[in-house]
Parts: sequence; structure tokens; C-alpha cells
Amino acid sequence: MADARYVNVEELARPGMKDDFYGETLAEVVTELVSRGALRGKSVRGKTSVLDDEALRRVVQLGIEPLVYQQQGWSFVAVEAQMDRVLEVVRDVLAPVEVRQDVKVHRMGKGRGGPPPAGVRPLYLVKARASDWPVLVIRVHWYTPADYDLAEEVAREASTRLKTRAVAAFYDDVSDSFAQEWRGGKPVEEWSSHEGYLGFYLKFYERGIAAPSSWTSVWDGEYAFMSETPDAIERVDYVAIAEGEKKEAPAAAPAGQAAGGPETAKTAEDLLRQFARAAGAPVAKSPARKRTKSRPKKRKPK
Repeated sequence: MADARYVNVEELARPGMKDDFYGETLAEVVTELVSRGALRGKSVRGKTSVLDDEALRRVVQLGIEPLVYQQQGWSFVAVEAQMDRVLEVVRDVLAPVEVRQDVKVHRMGKGRGGPPPAGVRPLYLVKARASDWPVLVIRVHWYTPADYDLAEEVAREASTRLKTRAVAAFYDDVSDSFAQEWRGGKPVEEWSSHEGYLGFYLKFYERGIAAPSSWTSVWDGEYAFMSETPDAIERVDYVAIAEGEKKEAPAAAPAGQAAGGPETAKTAEDLLRQFARAAGAPVAKSPARKRTKSRPKKRKPK
């Protein structure tokens, strides 16, 4: 191993993501994985360094932070199975009004064109190249309790039919981030951020789950999928489910607004954000530190 190259964990960066938060989280996660023997590392001048090998290069692409960081709320379900088999379960459980496979992944920025279709809500089944767990993105930013119900229902059914593991997770800007693993239709492990974010995020790395940057926008009158890291994504399927009565949308953002991330994307969430600002309501930009340990209220299986 004379040519082995070791990297200081404090120098790690997540491909395509610029915020220091990602590097800081990776440093903590990788240090913990080195201590467990999952990655090869050593101490250099009193600091942890890790072997720059294929295992490390995969780890820096795992985790759920690209999907959930700086979101006021979110909900998703990850299933350890082939993409097409997961889509079959999603079709049966959610009875979508439209499904489009392998849709285009736009780089994060402004959408274009008219308003999105009325009466439907876009979900996305996202397969990262680094993971064997397709992720059904149910909600990003504007969470409602029904979002976790959908995640749990899909997780329970997928784990039963596919005889595999599934993880349903959510955050609602009030309680702790929460996740529940299902196996064979039964809940087997749950965890939350009550004891700290490192332990919460680490569970997803341990399972090999990757939830890439994902955002819903509009492109020429149709819902479109956007990401900060299109190259990290192998495939995205669009799944539209029926939604309740559509309310009139507030005015669009002022012309000339800078393009960039979720703040500037033309999305249904963006319109809600503009409405909240017009009404004088505060809009959270990053998850607050949690106050109480809680978990979603359970409902009876159908």
C-alpha cells in the first residue's frame, strides 16, 4: 500500500454541493465509520484521515442531506429493491393518475412557461447511482401530516410484497426528524434526531441510502424535476396523484429575480412561499433545532 492516499476528513466534500454543511456532516459520518472499521483510516498529526478508495467515494454520495437540508418539512420512503418493482408497488398503493418513467432531470434553476396542471400532485421516484434504494420523494419543504401517512403506507406494502427493507421518514418543523424501518410489513426499528443529527443521518449511510437533491418545478405547463446534482441520478419516474380542489395561485415572483435553488424555482411550493410572504407570515429557511422527541401518530392499516 505504498501508493495509498489518505485524506483528512475535514477536507471531504460532497460532489456538486457547495455549502459547508455537507463537508462538516461528511467529516463526522466518515470519522464514525472509520472508528467502526467500515472505512480504512489513521491518525495523521492528531487528526483523522481516511483512505481515498472506492468505499470512500461511494460513501460521500450517500446520505439524505442533499434532499432534506434547509427544508421546512419533508417526507420520503426508500425501498431496497429494483426500481421497476418499487414503481409497481407505488402504482398499486397510490393509484396515480399519471406515471412517466425516466423523465428529464433539469439542473436546479428557474422553470418556464405557464402554471402546472390542476388537480394533481407530483411525486418522484428517484434512483441515485450510488445506492440500491430508490427513494419516493413525497414532499419537499411544505409538509403535511398526510405526507407521512403516504410514506408509511408505501413502506409497509413494499416491504411486504418485495420481502425487503423500506424506510419511511419525515420532518415537520415542529418535532424531531423521524424514520421508521419496515421489514416484511412490520416496523422493526425507528430513530429520530432527538439525540443529535449525526446519529440520525448516520443510519441512512449505514443502509446505503442516498436521497439526491430534488425539487419540483414547472416546464412549459408540466411539472418538472430539478436537482443540484443531475449526474448523481440514474433515473427519475414522475408519479402524479389526484389532489383536492385547487386554490387560485398568487401572483408570480417579480421579473429579474436571480435564478438558483429552491428560492427561485417556479413551483407549487414557490407559489405558497410567495403567498405566505404577502400575508406577512414567516418562512423558515432551515430546520430549527428540535424541542421535543416525538413520532407520527399511527393509523390503522387499511
